[in-house]
Amino acid sequence: MVQTMKTAYSNELQTGDFIIISNGNFLALGFYLGRGSTGSLQFYSLWNLSTWLNKTNRVKSPRKEHVNVSGQYRVAKYHPDCLENPEFIEKYEKAVEALKLLKII
Repeated sequence: MVQTMKTAYSNELQTGDFIIISNGNFLALGFYLGRGSTGSLQFYSLWNLSTWLNKTNRVKSPRKEHVNVSGQYRVAKYHPDCLENPEFIEKYEKAVEALKLLKII
């Protein structure tokens, strides 16, 4: 089942979409997973996916992040072409590999 979420900035999100989450001066990059039972936004962060892929004794799946999308959080689709830092580009590529292993994309 595809879970979608409508955002004010980029319209509809679907499972596996690359997203950016803002809270004040904090930004997180990740991949949208869906909505939790309480309506929270669930996602895999770029960092969690890339580190999970590098582990030799990895658990079944990486840790999901959750945020309650309210007035203080902003969520939008993001495009990998906007990444300029080589470290983030490498993390993105590893995260995509992890999503393929997890059969999310």
